[in-house]
Amino acid sequence: MPVSRNRRSWTALLVWTLLANAPLCADDHPAFPPFTGPLDALNPSALPPGVWVIEPYLSWNRSDASFDADRHAHHTRMAQRQWGLALPIQYGITRRLSLHLIVAAADRQIPGSGGIRAGDSTVRLLYQLTRPDPHSASPVISVTLAQTIPSGRYQHLQASEADGLGSGSRNTVLGLNTQTGFWLPNQHALRVRAHLYWTVRAPWTRVQGHSLWSTPADFDGRVRVGRQASVDLSAEYSLDGRWVLVGELLYNRFLPTRIDQDVTAQPRRSAAGPGGDSLVLAPAVEYNWNAWIGLIAGAEFTATGRNSSRRVTPQLALNMVF
Repeated sequence: MPVSRNRRSWTALLVWTLLANAPLCADDHPAFPPFTGPLDALNPSALPPGVWVIEPYLSWNRSDASFDADRHAHHTRMAQRQWGLALPIQYGITRRLSLHLIVAAADRQIPGSGGIRAGDSTVRLLYQLTRPDPHSASPVISVTLAQTIPSGRYQHLQASEADGLGSGSRNTVLGLNTQTGFWLPNQHALRVRAHLYWTVRAPWTRVQGHSLWSTPADFDGRVRVGRQASVDLSAEYSLDGRWVLVGELLYNRFLPTRIDQDVTAQPRRSAAGPGGDSLVLAPAVEYNWNAWIGLIAGAEFTATGRNSSRRVTPQLALNMVF
């Protein structure tokens, strides 16, 4: 029995690899080459039952300017730098359902930082709606439901706010995800992904003292993070059986965050900051040893924005399938 179960697991893993990496594989073409996946865009395909995917990320973030309401960049007095570590873990529950867990930590390289601190965590369910034929051009389509767990510190901070990493908000995010692939006339493979995300209205979060929203030391009130919507478009172009070029575009739009503080008997409400948006580009390069392990290196940088920060984030990730 154990041998039979192992054989079925490896067969399911091979089928998932073909479906995830080869939505279009015509008879006159070889099998699709392996892909690691872009820096941000997740795989819309559900994992086979019992299969794990672990992909640790190491990043270096630098933010030295912010965009105003007219999209003009203004340099800050002191650049913010930090090392970041993210660990996305995926597990196949059924042929159509996967569970994702993302934990993160960071070390801010600025005075007043408390060293390495945990950030917020995310739990996500992915349900695959379509199971296309590998010999057809029909895409993989899935939906996701994600919940942010405010495990990072966001209140009772130092005056510099350097030791805060969390959002403090239990955001619920809905997603629609799709992927398909093509053979180009030059015999190179192209895989494209498109994702749309939007957040459900976040609940109020109790906040005391200094926080990520620049509240004073005697503050005792609540905060509601504004809704967000984002689009992620990516393409992977295979140069040969191992090397892949990646281009990715992320657009995020967010509404104002609200702050409430009781002053005598009358509540005072003010916006922590106006709404805005950002456009981020993320070029990268992949090297895939096989369908089970691959490495991606690239950088995210803010091309433009409105009432948002300008940042550059080089990063490296190792994708492993078990």
